[in-house]
Amino acid sequence: MVDGRARRLRRPSNCPAPAPAQGVSGRSFRAFVHDRFGTALHDAGAQDLRTYTFWPLAPRAHTTFGVSHDNPPHRRHHAVVIFGTPTRENVDALIASPEIKSIVADQHETCTAVHAYAVDRTVPVVRIHGGFR
Repeated sequence: MVDGRARRLRRPSNCPAPAPAQGVSGRSFRAFVHDRFGTALHDAGAQDLRTYTFWPLAPRAHTTFGVSHDNPPHRRHHAVVIFGTPTRENVDALIASPEIKSIVADQHETCTAVHAYAVDRTVPVVRIHGGFR
């Protein structure tokens, strides 16, 4: 987060505006997140790296009263990529690395959006004897 605003990974200005990813298979999406994006972050120096992909959203599996889950096929795959760096300057250097720039240039083939958020502090929750502390 820069000055309280979320940062979005953008494609280089010399790349033409791509059409959004449509009909990407779950296998292709998972391969992009785990094999390409995760590997690029690791090679660029990210610490505590974790990549997660989730089952596609489906109307029958996610029944929430008053909420429509009939998303179009190109918006049904979701993932989370978590990584750490010692300082904010390291995040900027990581994003500017050639490994990440190549992923950003290719993300339109698989992703419709990529968002990045900074977390300044985390609080551990410890479960003791069936309760939370």
